[in-house]
Amino acid sequence: MRITGVKWIKENRQFRRIYRQAKFKNFAELTIYYRFLRRDEVAVAVAVSRKLGTAVERNFAKRRLRHLLQEFAPQFKRGVEVILMARPQILDADFATLKQRVARELMQLGIIETAEDVQDAASED
Repeated sequence: MRITGVKWIKENRQFRRIYRQAKFKNFAELTIYYRFLRRDEVAVAVAVSRKLGTAVERNFAKRRLRHLLQEFAPQFKRGVEVILMARPQILDADFATLKQRVARELMQLGIIETAEDVQDAASED
């Protein structure tokens, strides 16, 4: 999957460095690991453990996470590394609700500046 202007984190040593140095935010469906850099690039990754379930379930979770990254990548601030790690509840979550929750969390963490989904949900209330 190609996301313009975003570098994919692929190597094990990169994952280990981010897990060691990054901050994180847990919620029911996933954990967001993030780290702000001095460089002017955006690096992202998706992580799904075998504990999540069968290969079919893991692939489903990865597709959901990649889709979320594709939705929010244009809004990412420059100089950030982000890993989205799936948790078992992601398999049963409603995608629209998941998208709103992730948008809200990314905005609160300062990873994105604005999220239309959060603003749309606020205006409906």
